[in-house]
Amino acid sequence: MSNINFNDYIQDILSNLPNSIYWKNKEGVYLGANIHAVRMVGLKSVNDIIGKTDYDFSSKEKADNFRKNDILVLTTGKEICVEEESYSKMGIKLIQLSTKKPIRDSSGNIIGVMGVTVDITDLKKKEEQLVEQTKFLEEALSEKKRFLNNLSHEIRTPLHIISSISEALYKNINSISKDQFQGFLSTLLKNNKRLMTLVTNLLEVAKGAQRKNEYCFEKRNIITTVYETISEFEPIILISLKTAYKSIVANIDELKISQVMRNIVNNAVKYGKNEPIVVEIKKIENIKKILIKITNKSIGIIKEEREKVFEPFFQGSNNRSKAGGTGLGLSICKEIVFAHKGSIWIEQDALDKTDVNFTIPYIKQ
Repeated sequence: MSNINFNDYIQDILSNLPNSIYWKNKEGVYLGANIHAVRMVGLKSVNDIIGKTDYDFSSKEKADNFRKNDILVLTTGKEICVEEESYSKMGIKLIQLSTKKPIRDSSGNIIGVMGVTVDITDLKKKEEQLVEQTKFLEEALSEKKRFLNNLSHEIRTPLHIISSISEALYKNINSISKDQFQGFLSTLLKNNKRLMTLVTNLLEVAKGAQRKNEYCFEKRNIITTVYETISEFEPIILISLKTAYKSIVANIDELKISQVMRNIVNNAVKYGKNEPIVVEIKKIENIKKILIKITNKSIGIIKEEREKVFEPFFQGSNNRSKAGGTGLGLSICKEIVFAHKGSIWIEQDALDKTDVNFTIPYIKQ
């Protein structure tokens, strides 16, 4: 032991510690450090840092912050633990957790500051990712709760109506008139259809989530498919088709594309302002796709929600007051359009005109 320089021995111990260790005098001048602290500021040896201050290898803003923390320790005589920022040689932002405490002489007077700094950059990134994931999960849980509340309403309402009418028919079958009987039957059929639509949509979402949806692609004239589908709505709303083409052939599952059109037009009717609906079909030649645009005046979807409305269970905040929605229709549309190698999105202008657009590839004739 007598043949070993004590300072070298201490330096060897410090250099083998995993964190950056350093000490300064009251003026902020480095008196010593281990090799990790030296490398942290871009120097090569311990001798390179002795006699220097943070202003020699940090920006004035960063050095001022380091000095402020040092002075806090010097004036209060208390240990502090703070996050400090610096930058690597490559300009990468580093976040460090520094514990600083006063150095005292034999009389107890403060003569400097000693610090231990740990690089927590990766930990902070993981923390940020965890916060984002937590936020996403909380939003997803909130949407699912809202979905279940809406689903409960959607199921209870027609079931209650069907149950009440069935009971009334059973008890009064011999006393009700023909007109009353037909009215009861009409209401039963309407609510049964409502339930069937709900169950079908739920099954579609479940299949899509498990990638078990089956498609039957065939060459079809998309103009005919769209026209026949929107014609179903003519008794309840003024709806028109605008296109310069008599035929555009595409490889589609006709039933699925019809389902997309029904879901979008249904929404236009449900959340619209009883204004006419216009369906426009045109070619986008440069990407060889058909653009189908469904336009009407509606209560609208706020900009921040225009992508989210295609997620399962999500309902736009403007639509939540409208009873009867489950937030499934547009998510089903997205699943079908994506299966056709297309895309779907919503646009809206200042005059409350809402466009639901989707594209699918066409076959060049």
